[in-house]
Amino acid sequence: SGIIDNAARIREGELCYPDEEGEFSIYYASSEMDAFGAVMNLCRHLDYGSEKKKMSMQVLSPMYRGTCGVDHLNHAIQELVHGHPLEGGAHFLPGDKVMQKRNDYEKGVYNGDLGIVWAVDKNKIFVRFDGREVVYEGEDRNSIQLAYAATVHKSQGSEYDTVILVLLPTQSIMLKRNLIYTGVTRARKRTILISTEDAIARAVSRQDTASRYSLFLPLLKGEAKE
Repeated sequence: SGIIDNAARIREGELCYPDEEGEFSIYYASSEMDAFGAVMNLCRHLDYGSEKKKMSMQVLSPMYRGTCGVDHLNHAIQELVHGHPLEGGAHFLPGDKVMQKRNDYEKGVYNGDLGIVWAVDKNKIFVRFDGREVVYEGEDRNSIQLAYAATVHKSQGSEYDTVILVLLPTQSIMLKRNLIYTGVTRARKRTILISTEDAIARAVSRQDTASRYSLFLPLLKGEAKE
């Protein structure tokens, strides 16, 4: 498939290309606002807000901040889904797609789990995770976030029928080969990449060589105390 072929190219540090079947397509954005408009048009055209598409589609972005960051995209898509402006900061409405932000063994929900809000009252939020209902109240309400858009990092280990992946020059610090590879391969049937030629070239050419510093080895050797 076009997804597999392009994933192989990315893994080898080569550029990716659209395929004739439309399984892998690229929209070359002229600006961040153009990219944002493309995301919103796709969400509208593909009926992202419908019950069928809400869990089978996912918008991915490398960062939370910015016009095409996860936070702004989530707010805009939430308004699109509900069909009216929403004021007053982050809040949840019945039908919203949400993500658990941390492991909660007591509730039986874990970091990255996706669910749908089915009811909201003054103090409680009721979320259905794969047929199981979880109630959030008090500080627990901070354990979930909107998930119409998510970071590539948060999507690791998940799969969706359709993925809309945004990679822009303004996100340059995050543009690395493992990130674009992870984003592209989250899709089972269709990947839509919204980017620029420069951003794609930068991403596939940069390997993640950042070192991780920890006390693991000294602890293993008995050279450091816990």
